[in-house]
Amino acid sequence: MRHLLQELSAPRITAYHCGRDNDGAFSLDYVGSGEGTSSLGPGIYFSSTRAMAERYCKYAKDKKGSAFLYEVEIEASGLYNATTGQPVHLRDSLMALVDSLGVSDPYRGVNPLKHGQGSIGAVFKHLGPEKGREALIRAGITGCIFPVAGGDEIAVFDLSILSDLKSTKVSVRSA
Repeated sequence: MRHLLQELSAPRITAYHCGRDNDGAFSLDYVGSGEGTSSLGPGIYFSSTRAMAERYCKYAKDKKGSAFLYEVEIEASGLYNATTGQPVHLRDSLMALVDSLGVSDPYRGVNPLKHGQGSIGAVFKHLGPEKGREALIRAGITGCIFPVAGGDEIAVFDLSILSDLKSTKVSVRSA
């Protein structure tokens, strides 16, 4: 199975997100209100496959049992893989950012399910969600990508990398 990580040289990737009606625009105001974890850091989460995104619809359904499945194009050049440390130029920017935090042990107390993994988690733990996103974006990291069973998970920190938003209303079955 090919993962998007092997295709990051492509300028844009197609991804999917399940949520409530967003009137045609995403907002970081609701970060953390979905499944409740942010293993890639506090951002808006997308999946590389429609089927994977549909599994998250149960967290987004309204009282009538409906949710919206969004398809977007994501600019891939600023996506960082915290597990492999790739691409290298983003890893180098991230290491410089962590060093600039001025903390003797920046990884102490980092909760990977709350703050994110590794150095990404350290940035969010010490700067908080908003300032952490701003610092990462300045460092060139606009989101994170991680391979999971069935595709890739993507957390977006910079909404400007999203384009070509399409939505479909879906009925969510109770589990």
